[in-house]
Amino acid sequence: MSQKKSKKQSKKATKAASQQVAKTQKSAAKSPATWWRNRHVLLGLAAILVVTFVSFYPSLNAGFTNWDDLEYVTESPYIVNLNGESIATMFTEEIASNYHPLTIFSLALNYQISTLNPASYHWTNLILHLLNVVLVFWFVYLLFDRKIWGALLVAFLFAIHPMHVESVAWIAERKDVLYTFFFVAALITYLNYLKNKKNAYYLYTLILFVLSCLSKPTAVMLPVILVLVDWYKNREFSSKILLEKVPFFVLSVVFGIITIMVQSDTAVVVGESDAHNLFERFLFACYGTMMYVVKLFVPINLSAFHPYPKGLSLLHYVSPVVVLGLGGLLLWSLRRTKVVAFGLLFYGAMIALTLQFVQVGNAIISDRYTYAAYIGLFLIFGYLLDGFLQKKNISSGIRYGVLGGLAAVGILFCVMTYQRCDVWQNSGNLWTNVIKQYPDSHIAHNQLGNYYFEAQRYDEALVHLNQSIALKPIYYKARISRGKVFRRLKKYPEALTDYNKAIDLEPNRDEAYNNRGNIYFETQQFDKALADYQKVTQLNPSESKAYGNTGAIYAQQGKFPQALESLNKALAMNPAYQDAIANRGVVHAQTGNHQAAIQDFSRAIQLNPNRANLYGFRADSYQALGNMQQAQQDRQRAAQLK
Repeated sequence: MSQKKSKKQSKKATKAASQQVAKTQKSAAKSPATWWRNRHVLLGLAAILVVTFVSFYPSLNAGFTNWDDLEYVTESPYIVNLNGESIATMFTEEIASNYHPLTIFSLALNYQISTLNPASYHWTNLILHLLNVVLVFWFVYLLFDRKIWGALLVAFLFAIHPMHVESVAWIAERKDVLYTFFFVAALITYLNYLKNKKNAYYLYTLILFVLSCLSKPTAVMLPVILVLVDWYKNREFSSKILLEKVPFFVLSVVFGIITIMVQSDTAVVVGESDAHNLFERFLFACYGTMMYVVKLFVPINLSAFHPYPKGLSLLHYVSPVVVLGLGGLLLWSLRRTKVVAFGLLFYGAMIALTLQFVQVGNAIISDRYTYAAYIGLFLIFGYLLDGFLQKKNISSGIRYGVLGGLAAVGILFCVMTYQRCDVWQNSGNLWTNVIKQYPDSHIAHNQLGNYYFEAQRYDEALVHLNQSIALKPIYYKARISRGKVFRRLKKYPEALTDYNKAIDLEPNRDEAYNNRGNIYFETQQFDKALADYQKVTQLNPSESKAYGNTGAIYAQQGKFPQALESLNKALAMNPAYQDAIANRGVVHAQTGNHQAAIQDFSRAIQLNPNRANLYGFRADSYQALGNMQQAQQDRQRAAQLK
């Protein structure tokens, strides 16, 4: 009797749960354009956003790293002054070996708000990620014809997956969260265009596409995704549809050409990576396709840098078979349901440009490449969950078991994401983590050595830089890095040896000449220093440091007009160049223009308030102008800092 009663209760519970799912879906269907008025949706999204914020919270306390953050922010002259000229430069020139002007513009906005306070940049990245979570939900909700539970699952997985930490916690990877914001927004406006047939939505889609491409070149794949959406929504292909896509494909080609031109102009650093033949690149592409899928389910051994292997392993040879298996799954889906095929094709299209068919960079795979691509794979799980919840012949035990399993996976991913954020706290954590997984990475040892150099831990810096050179004797950058350590330790002969070797390896790169010039400067060999700085300006006319250093030499020699000319050139290129500002202040003081000197010293102090000598210089100029009170205050501050 009790067993019958138990079965009846189980059936009632199952029926009630099914009715609740159907009721929620029906509620959503009644207000297709206003999901934000649905209480269930808002509660679900709010919960996801809170969990996401908590999972990524440690990233808000992180600093800058020496992995592209220097080029994009801390040493970038492009973000300091936000005016017509600087904005024109962003949109007409390549920056950091890429063309992504909107990303640079967003970083410039951060600089105007907080200069070099990293919290501002991290907050912006996290806010963009949270907005992307909402947009992903909205896109899937429209794509699936208002299936709430599937859309919520896709948004949740996108929000907290550990593979997405790199795109959010890395300041220089602002381009990922920014381009995805415009990319997914374009998909939403396009779905509205298909539903409402209003040309305004088509225009919005086109504008958002351009903004996405201006944020990161990967956005050029949007026209392919739009064609996929047409296919998924059963649009009959016609000349109208083809004409509709022409502007998108034309823009894709334009941005693609710009990207190829920019990256082809970027010199390959000797020793960074080895060249690979066509067969190896094919295996690497298959390996990347496979490993991104593996890490979707098992996001372990994550790394900011995955170097190319020294040789091919069994996994590389197996990967084409796995890719064939995915192809088979796609074909099976075409006969059963379009969702799996759509998800796989979405993933494949978004990951295709990063699969190293053409070798760009020195990493075989990168966690950040999955940021938008995973939406396609998450779609499959969202669709399966929604279908599962709507089935009426499933017991409540199985139903709650599946939901409990998903909750457990979600909690696990949240914990892993929270812990992964700690890796991005600073360059020391970052590269120690890489070396833990890839102890033979000469690039990782070089970067960790640079971190220790900046932290004035010179013995530890030399350990890693020596290791980098031992692993790759022809690695140009490690020679530059070790030369800097030797220079700081006043070991000038050793520094010159490293810089001379670097010049032998890369005679057409300016960095070694600039650093060797610094050695000659410090050892009073001014003619040799000037020759090296002039070589720098020949190789790289926009290198402000060479002009700044040249101005410092002229000032040392008492050639003040030439010094001012060189320093003004340096500051025209980089208005935040602290040494050039301070040196120009010294020149103004020595020529009796103490008012201009005070302005320069004040600007230099604003950029770096902890340099004692700047207060001393400014005190002398205040005293020369008879302002003894300000002079005394500056001398007291200088004494405190010393």
